[in-house]
Amino acid sequence: MPAFLILIREGLETILVLVAIIVYIKKSGNEKHLDTVYNAMIAEIIASFATAYLFTSMIESTTAGAGREILEGATALFAVVVLIGTSALLGGKADAKVWKQYIQGMVDKSMTSGKAKALALAAFLAVYRAGAEVILFYQALFNNSSSVVEMIWAGFVAGCVVVAILFFALQKGVLKIPLKPFFLFTSVLMYLLAITFAGGGVRELQEGGVLGQTPL
Repeated sequence: MPAFLILIREGLETILVLVAIIVYIKKSGNEKHLDTVYNAMIAEIIASFATAYLFTSMIESTTAGAGREILEGATALFAVVVLIGTSALLGGKADAKVWKQYIQGMVDKSMTSGKAKALALAAFLAVYRAGAEVILFYQALFNNSSSVVEMIWAGFVAGCVVVAILFFALQKGVLKIPLKPFFLFTSVLMYLLAITFAGGGVRELQEGGVLGQTPL
């Protein structure tokens, strides 16, 4: 469930940005630039998987023992900071008007210089930022749930399917999502997940000898 929720939360935020960019291009009569944006999205997805592979390889190459525990603990605690920051940011933009102003401001800023290239860069960065957060959160999940890895992957696959459906539904205008209830509800769940990551991170640092332990 956490693996599924993380992907849905990050995926929907990214979709809202991408759909706004696509709609802006269509309304402004610049459909010829759509391929550039789509190519940027594909490039970002490939870049995210490559980053995930490199990040995982770095973790795996770390010598087992205290060094490995410290690195995993630091990763989990950093994930806590990013989780709380993301939830606070999106919670503040839960109002539809605020979110629209945020998206419109970002798109307008991109269009002031370079048009297609600027929009492609905006699309790339929007997806890659979310991808980087997903990689960080999933690494913390794997650290805390090494015995149920198959369930994490099941949540990932299910999340990918739902995100793809949401993207096409929102792009075609057949679905509208109530932003405020969605972002507020998922923010609460993300805060709860942050508690889990914090506990796992502290445990790893204790096992690595950075923090002491007081048995009860």
